[in-house]
Amino acid sequence: MTATVAVGALLAALPATPGDSLGFKPGEPALRAGVSFEPDQLHAGIQAWLGPSLAGFRMRPSLDLGAGNGVLMGSLNADLLRRLGRPAARFRPFVGGGPGLNLVDVTSGVGEARGLEAKLAGSLVAGLARGRHALIEARIGFGDTPQLKLTVGLWF
Repeated sequence: MTATVAVGALLAALPATPGDSLGFKPGEPALRAGVSFEPDQLHAGIQAWLGPSLAGFRMRPSLDLGAGNGVLMGSLNADLLRRLGRPAARFRPFVGGGPGLNLVDVTSGVGEARGLEAKLAGSLVAGLARGRHALIEARIGFGDTPQLKLTVGLWF
């Protein structure tokens, strides 16, 4: 959780730059937490929208740290998501997906001695946002990543 706070502080401390007018400054940072399956874990992290909207899609990178089932996992996701519905709607669904990088450390069981390994992954994402206050999200993973992640988040 300490890394999550550090990433949040880093995002909040980014200075204004000429790129702000192009929409490259991170926006709507949120804390996120949830459960993962295969491996079964609890995870927590941070996310923010980044860059301009292109053809209705916008980048929303996220960083999650997971623990459980004898595995420690850090996940960096580079999702392209599209918000659906009217911008003023109280609830707005979103869909998308993208590539990811997982840093995996098996702490007990088979493979324990291998140490930290980097694994490429991909995912499909669908969720529902309530204004700019909260979200619920499901992530289906492909490759060396949890098969399913269920996440809730709160913007700050």
